[in-house]
Amino acid sequence: MNINLPYSPTTSLEELEDHLTTNYFKKPYDRFMWWRSYTLKNKPLTSRHPFKDRILNGDFDIGSFKYEAQVVEHRMNDKWRELYRDTGRYVEETSLDRARRKRLLEDFEKDEANKLQELENAIRKANVSERQLRLNTSVDIASGRANAIADTRGAAMRASITGNPEDALAFAQSLKETNKLLEELKKY
Repeated sequence: MNINLPYSPTTSLEELEDHLTTNYFKKPYDRFMWWRSYTLKNKPLTSRHPFKDRILNGDFDIGSFKYEAQVVEHRMNDKWRELYRDTGRYVEETSLDRARRKRLLEDFEKDEANKLQELENAIRKANVSERQLRLNTSVDIASGRANAIADTRGAAMRASITGNPEDALAFAQSLKETNKLLEELKKY
């Protein structure tokens, strides 16, 4: 039987957990920020450090919040598979997960806005020319396109080899995300 899941995380649970354990420390419980489970391994450098060092340190990388939110989405999908016939119980049992996901996504938006502002300030401070920045951005965009297409091809190959419906669904989601990315990149 095919069940429509309430969430569509873009990355598998195993990949998310591997990424989080590799790049972040597991955070002890904090009653003031209970929704967060991970913290950075590398302490962010101050604005006094060279721009290149801050990039290499990962100061402008995506934070853990988006990945943690996807882990929560996987958890809620698992609960949905168990309780899809009893939506009242599903709502009750996922209330904490939904609150956690909401807060994580809010933190992600705030964190990304702060990092973008810090990046703009660091670029100005480093006196990087606009031409050099555009060239590097073009290389990054091309690299992003190539990686997205490669990931989609890998998902397609996995789906065609295994014949597993979950792999086919993963391919469809990957294709959707890649097409969305390519549409966004056409603006540049």
